Amino acid sequence: MSSAAPIRAPDLDPSGIAWLNVNRPLTLSELRGRLVILDFWTYSNVNCLQSLETLRRLEDAFPRELVVIGVHSPKFTAERALESVRHAVLRHRITHPVAHDPERQLWVRYAVGAWPTLVIISPDGEVVTETRGEPDPDQLQALVSQLIEEHRTRGTLQPTALDLRHETHEGGAFRFPAKIKPMPGVGQRWAIADAGNHQIVLLEDDGTETLRFGDGEPGFKDGPAASARFDTPQGLVCSTDAIFVADTGNHAIRRIDVRDRTVKTLAGTGRRGQALGAARPARQVALASPWDLELDGSQVFIANAGKHQLGILDL
Repeated sequence: MSSAAPIRAPDLDPSGIAWLNVNRPLTLSELRGRLVILDFWTYSNVNCLQSLETLRRLEDAFPRELVVIGVHSPKFTAERALESVRHAVLRHRITHPVAHDPERQLWVRYAVGAWPTLVIISPDGEVVTETRGEPDPDQLQALVSQLIEEHRTRGTLQPTALDLRHETHEGGAFRFPAKIKPMPGVGQRWAIADAGNHQIVLLEDDGTETLRFGDGEPGFKDGPAASARFDTPQGLVCSTDAIFVADTGNHAIRRIDVRDRTVKTLAGTGRRGQALGAARPARQVALASPWDLELDGSQVFIANAGKHQLGILDL
């Protein structure tokens, strides 16, 4: 995290910027009196996605004192399409305002050089600090709390709820399904990571839905299929009688026993971890956004996406 002498924050008014989750474009002048965090992100970057939970935590802690604005700054051509960004906003449950900046004009105005970058703007409109890369959740919350108290003391803090208009999703059986894998055995079956519904779905070869695992709400809970909970599962792999799940939002590996219809956690603590090191008991190892799995005998290979590693779970 770096800081320098405060400078006046450039406004958010370039042409060609589309806004999501609000009724109209926002300006910094109308946000005076509140702390503002600009989150420069792009939806294909796992580190950007991992930062969303930290920002969500801040928004819950300071709902009237803080405004988070996601500045979507595409890295690849495909990310320039507004509809793709809207889908990402829905898929990742982003409820704060998002400014889609396909030409990266705000990126240039704020001299941003990395994804993600957070720029913190004081209630009187000055850039007070920025952080590049994933922020430490506790350190960032402590800094935000300190800034809010400072401006409350000065009398420059004027807490006000922001008027939002959340994007909506058309109904359907699936919501942003992430992976589909075959299940070995007599008669072909398929397992789907239905990420947006926080469920795992088992289908017959003709597409008939057989089972759903998870109650459809995000959470971290083992037990019977109907009451277990996942959080945005992105990947999976199957054996003849089980489905192994990369439960991305929970930073965990889960096992579904298809015969008795129960869910059990195999690896992960439920909290995001650092880089994998020496072998340890799997339930003691904090993973970082596991994204997909492969099975080879008694070993599950894990794409530990948040730390750009491959790991092995010995069953």
